[in-house]
Amino acid sequence: MVLLTDRDRELWKCFSDLMELEADISYPFLLEVYDDYNQGLLKKVDFIRILRLVESYIFRRAVCNISASVMNKMFAELMNEVDKNNYLESLNNAFLGMDTNKRYPTDTAFKEAFIHMDVYNFKKRNRRDYLLHKLENCERGKEPIIDFSGYTIEHIMPQNLSEAWKQELGEDFRRIHRRWLHRIGNLTLTLYNSEYGNLTFKKKRDMPKKGLSSSPLHLSQSFASTEQWNEGTIIARAEKLAEKAVKIWIYPAN
Repeated sequence: MVLLTDRDRELWKCFSDLMELEADISYPFLLEVYDDYNQGLLKKVDFIRILRLVESYIFRRAVCNISASVMNKMFAELMNEVDKNNYLESLNNAFLGMDTNKRYPTDTAFKEAFIHMDVYNFKKRNRRDYLLHKLENCERGKEPIIDFSGYTIEHIMPQNLSEAWKQELGEDFRRIHRRWLHRIGNLTLTLYNSEYGNLTFKKKRDMPKKGLSSSPLHLSQSFASTEQWNEGTIIARAEKLAEKAVKIWIYPAN
């Protein structure tokens, strides 16, 4: 991606996120915006906002399982909607005015889909990793984790339930397991996936030096104060992460 040659750290991070998202469909549009930025037609802060809007538009639609088939034409025509004397506002208005097939998912629709989507089996595996990396780094400011090598996805409620897990989940364990296993509320990242296995939640949480409560990751911070893992705690965590998600993947300003 030619935009990654830019030496500005903030811009490079935006371009890197777009590449991890595999947002190739937007590149011709963004190259023109980048050229306008270099010519002084928009401020850096507005250019970053545009990059984040495009990233969020693509990702929100993917989470909401909206067909991407219209986006080639949409991005090809999007510059026609931009007033270069009022760049950001006109682009905001263009996104807000898109019809059903091209729509920019609202916060409400996005949060609902985010909570209930099968994250583990995201259509594009790179987007699953991208999602988790963005969630982890959203509160790290200027000190993001660049290298996630070694980290793998951990299902807190495991893929194969032991008798102890069935007891913890209660008599409705089959439905809970089927419904929430691969959802965001039940997933985190860890270096110790193979060691956790089918251990109970408390054993995963309290494992000396390797437990969830000792994790340096923001994604795992809430586990230290969690006493049990069941449908209620999975949903509560999912809702909390969804609130973060709407701040990461932004909606156009009215």
